[in-house]
Amino acid sequence: MTIRNILVPFNTAGASAAALAIALKMAKKYDAHVTGLFCGDPRIALRSGLGAWPELVEAVRAGHERLRQEARDRFHAAIAAEASDRAGKTHWIAVEREVDTAIMEYARYVDITVIGASPEGTVSEETEFHADRICLASGRPVLVVPKDYRTDTLGEHAIVAWDGKRAAARALGDAMQILESKSKVTVLSVGEDHTPEPKEGLDIVEHLRRHGLETEFVHIPRKDRSVAKAIAGYCATSGAGILVMGAYEHSKFNEDLFGGVTHSVLRNLTIPTLMAH
Repeated sequence: MTIRNILVPFNTAGASAAALAIALKMAKKYDAHVTGLFCGDPRIALRSGLGAWPELVEAVRAGHERLRQEARDRFHAAIAAEASDRAGKTHWIAVEREVDTAIMEYARYVDITVIGASPEGTVSEETEFHADRICLASGRPVLVVPKDYRTDTLGEHAIVAWDGKRAAARALGDAMQILESKSKVTVLSVGEDHTPEPKEGLDIVEHLRRHGLETEFVHIPRKDRSVAKAIAGYCATSGAGILVMGAYEHSKFNEDLFGGVTHSVLRNLTIPTLMAH
């Protein structure tokens, strides 16, 4: 997959700004087009019955319009400040629809969606989106960026969380264009006494090396940590610029209810994380 189209859901929250900054750096590196997407449904604020008051309906819609204009202005200001040379390869879309559903559908028309980590929670309910739902239902790779993440350059070291299962394989395939542009790839396995069993005659490290990637395999024990904390700890000390991992190998309901690797990683991101389901 050659990255030529990048989608950035943008609602003015801090995580949106961080995501846009990364998307613009990616666009410059891969000569890609960036689409900013603002979506929200002002009717959400009227579900309590306040919609019976015409003055309140007008006030809600006026507030939504202010948010839309502010988001558009910040999107274009970021491009002017950080990537003025990309002005001809960016555009803005604003739609009045339920947020997660709209982003999922738009994500299917691009190569990758770069999105701020959930929950946003500081703008308004009507424009808040959820990276986990979009990753699960869009069918496309999603790069989730932590709210406070800042970097002058894209990191050249990538980590691939590998357990040999379906979701990990999907994420690896979706990330190949990015991985092939890195100077180093670490395949990371987490567990007590075992590593993912290789297939006879095939090896994940050799697979990546055949793509011309400098690749190493690292296995770390869980000890008394969760898998997510083990991965996060390794990322924090490795100096990596991106983590690649499969999302929701088990059901999202079970992870939300009981916890799980995807659920935990999304809530404790330290570096941009490419996820696919």
